[in-house]
Amino acid sequence: MQFGVTFFPDVTPDVKSARQYYAETFELVDFAADLGFMHAKIIEHYLSPYGGYSPDPLQFLAAVAARQPEMRLMTGAVIPAFGHPLQLAARIALLDSMSGGRLDVGFARAFLPHEFDAFGVSMDDSRPLYEEGIEAIRRLLTEEEVTFEGRYHRFEKARSLPRPVQQPHPPFYVAAFRTPDSFEYAGRQGMNLMITPFYLRPAELGEMVVRYRSFRGDSGHDPDSASVNINFRTYCAPTDKGAVERAEPYARHYIDMFLEPLERWRGQPSAQYPGYEKFIDAVEKFPYDVLVEQSFIGSPEKARERIAYFTEICGGEIYPSIDFAYGNMPLDEAKASLRLFAEEVMAKV
Repeated sequence: MQFGVTFFPDVTPDVKSARQYYAETFELVDFAADLGFMHAKIIEHYLSPYGGYSPDPLQFLAAVAARQPEMRLMTGAVIPAFGHPLQLAARIALLDSMSGGRLDVGFARAFLPHEFDAFGVSMDDSRPLYEEGIEAIRRLLTEEEVTFEGRYHRFEKARSLPRPVQQPHPPFYVAAFRTPDSFEYAGRQGMNLMITPFYLRPAELGEMVVRYRSFRGDSGHDPDSASVNINFRTYCAPTDKGAVERAEPYARHYIDMFLEPLERWRGQPSAQYPGYEKFIDAVEKFPYDVLVEQSFIGSPEKARERIAYFTEICGGEIYPSIDFAYGNMPLDEAKASLRLFAEEVMAKV
């Protein structure tokens, strides 16, 4: 099983500058690479402490590519609704070319109202805009010349340059959060899956992944060839009790950062996001013990048990991305957790 590291900045400038955040993040990337982690991944968000330090995952990953010549690079994810497919396809191919073919492209639909409002995009258009954007990008990366007539994008005889190294294109991943349609879409399209189990109980997550594999097989794609990438918030310490206690303030800080942009869901329902207007209440009451259940917070033995459990309920091998640095955790503490995980978990599964 291969493991990578993932990053989700949940900091504010008054606590940590962007310069300091990225200096520490790159140090952690280098440390992880030395210990055998195989990929680095980061998100795309805007205008909020919840992810706002990462508006451009492709640019961040270009810096990682220059520092680490072997690591794979994963967007977790880019948002087609907030960019033009001509530009996104060219930037994806550019990074794949610069890195010698090491890019994995995760696409996300986005779900925060303030981001849609800022970009002037209706949330009610999110799914068709998302699916159209992915299809346009796929064609631009695989066809020599593309004429595209969509609902949102139209262009004639476009020849996207540069061309990607990986053929027919870099691996595509679909980010699925909590909407069953996202798992179905990924399966039917034969794309890989990218998930965060933080808001699903493990049994629910397993059901969704099994459903994804089923749709993939029913649509003529090999269900066993699917790559299922899962984010796991992690704190590895010698004892379960110590890990759970030490991780709690950092995990709660992350939840607090999430609640601020979620407030915009109150009174702003969308048919594209059924039930999301009630989601904030669930997050406010989210029990820490459930978060621990959905993560690798614990001793090395507990982490190994959780990896085996998630592999079983997901119906096959998983591809974990580990988040070691969240909630303004000090760098030395994140590195200690990462080292113990690498030596006592990753090396033994």
